Amino acid sequence: MGVPLITDGFDEISRALRSTVIEVPRGDGIRGGTAFFVAPGYALTCAHVVNGREGATLPVRWGGRPLSARVVHAAPASPGGQPIWPLPDLAVLRVADAPAEHPCVWLGEQPPPDGAPLHTFGFAGAYGTPEPTPAWLSSAGRQGVRGATALRIRDDELAEGSSGSPIVDLTSGEVCAVVKTARSPGDPYGGLAVPLGELRGLPVALLRELWRGHDRHHGADGSWAHAVDRLRARRAASTPPEVAELLDPGAKLPVLRAAEEAKLRGILARLPAADDAHQLYERACGRWSPTPAQPLLDRRDVVRALDDVARARRGELHPLLVFATALIPRCPVAERGRLQDWVDDLAFRLGQRAQLAQHRPARLPAQRVPPGEASSVLVEVTPAGHDQRRYLLSVSVYRGRDDVRCLAQHDEPMALPQLEAAVRRELHVGLRQLGWGRTVMIELTLPPELLDLPIDEWVLAPHDVAPLGLVRPVLVRIADDGEDGAAGPEAQERWEALSAAAEGMSFATVDCRAETDPTWFYAHLTTTNPAGVLLPGPTTDPAQRTLLEVGVRAGAPVALWSRAGCDRHPTPGGAGACRGAAFLADLESRLRRRPIGALPLEVRQLRAAAVAARDDNHCGHRLVLLWDNPFRRYRDPSTLDAQW
Repeated sequence: MGVPLITDGFDEISRALRSTVIEVPRGDGIRGGTAFFVAPGYALTCAHVVNGREGATLPVRWGGRPLSARVVHAAPASPGGQPIWPLPDLAVLRVADAPAEHPCVWLGEQPPPDGAPLHTFGFAGAYGTPEPTPAWLSSAGRQGVRGATALRIRDDELAEGSSGSPIVDLTSGEVCAVVKTARSPGDPYGGLAVPLGELRGLPVALLRELWRGHDRHHGADGSWAHAVDRLRARRAASTPPEVAELLDPGAKLPVLRAAEEAKLRGILARLPAADDAHQLYERACGRWSPTPAQPLLDRRDVVRALDDVARARRGELHPLLVFATALIPRCPVAERGRLQDWVDDLAFRLGQRAQLAQHRPARLPAQRVPPGEASSVLVEVTPAGHDQRRYLLSVSVYRGRDDVRCLAQHDEPMALPQLEAAVRRELHVGLRQLGWGRTVMIELTLPPELLDLPIDEWVLAPHDVAPLGLVRPVLVRIADDGEDGAAGPEAQERWEALSAAAEGMSFATVDCRAETDPTWFYAHLTTTNPAGVLLPGPTTDPAQRTLLEVGVRAGAPVALWSRAGCDRHPTPGGAGACRGAAFLADLESRLRRRPIGALPLEVRQLRAAAVAARDDNHCGHRLVLLWDNPFRRYRDPSTLDAQW
């Protein structure tokens, strides 16, 4: 199937792709393969091509010219004892002596549709000296690889040395994946590829540097973008719209031409970095903005998200023009004219000059979170109904009681290791949207058996220096079973009463030296009516978990306990000390009379104090907070996503 593709006019993109590939020779502990330029001075390949050797310097060749590259990022660092390296299997190379004005691929993050024609060049050495060797492939759907998803490719030879090669989707003109491996040892036809959506797992600073360099390059050199536009024009001419709709009813031609997109993103890449992408998107779309298909990590993501909004409301300016117009005052003086020209040209092409003349950019709000409220990443984990050892995941961002937006809904049941990996990825996305502030909370709704999952002890990225629970409040709540009205009027009234109480909170404590009868404990709580429950040990202990659930059912919206537990008790003669009793007494004295709304920040401070003191007996050591504010409960994500 490959030969007709060239005569159909794909040779222009094929030549551009070939000009970007770099040979990574084998030797000195390096497996070798192919890399390709993605931004000025930066190249991408597979981690296994460089044996995961982050920080290493290695020789490479581009266009027959010897160059030197340093591995600035590689993940993972090893295959973990497996025959196939796990995803993301990506490495970023810094080629400091790369010639000025070298070409770069046009990157895209959308996976190709099944059956889409694909094309690659790799330094395959099966026939002698490695040289750029083409392969004409097609997409064959998704393939699970150790809990992650790779792209299956087929139809042509992927000889040794192809790993790390760029794959261009010939339906879009974008490089969408990286060749990972042949299908099986000794079988050169087809194989697996890494989708470029995996780039979002890179450290934030590096990802931003790559994208901004990529966008500046294509904003200045529009050759690849113009080739994409010609490709789209040929496709449109050869496939009537009614036929295209029958073939793929969900497909939409983008509003922007590739050259227009390249120019706009090139301008955006010259603006100072800012974490205002979500605000800009919502301001452009209006109050009922649809949820973007991908998280908005940067302003460049807003361009693609708004391009998916097929048309403006009747009589209104298209969201892309609203977005670009709002950015004109933020541009350096030298760029304002270019962006204004871009806006004028697009408005003319869309027939919206009258709407543009009437439009006045709205000022972005300085503060989107209501006073007294903290924004949060909300994570909800529920057991899969048919298999209680597998879980479903939903993640939202909370900016206020009337502003909760679903970011991700994982409806495929996951085992615990896959769940943890997914939660890490989604937390990174959610925190990025909310600006990484120290007061941004992480609220986790979990089934009882996962309440002691140590998410507050996680470090999300290799460059982070402190775990989540030291940087920002991390708290849990028990998943609502639908029977007790955890977010109902009674719970809300109780929370408001506790928040207004001048004397602060009171607690009921559980003695770890004696068994506590659950029935007695429930009666005790309903008569004393404390704000919270203090437990001496982890909820992995069935007795402790039972008492915690009793406390929640009795209406206590707060509970605290130690994952460290109590491993020492007084001897019959009275000698020794009880860690659990000391923990309870210390914690109760520190939190008594504190306002309920201050608890998340108080617990964060206690965790930090325990680390600073290097004291495993400090009450903040491995401290867990259950804090169930009924005004911050989840709502059905289907009610959150208004239709455009």
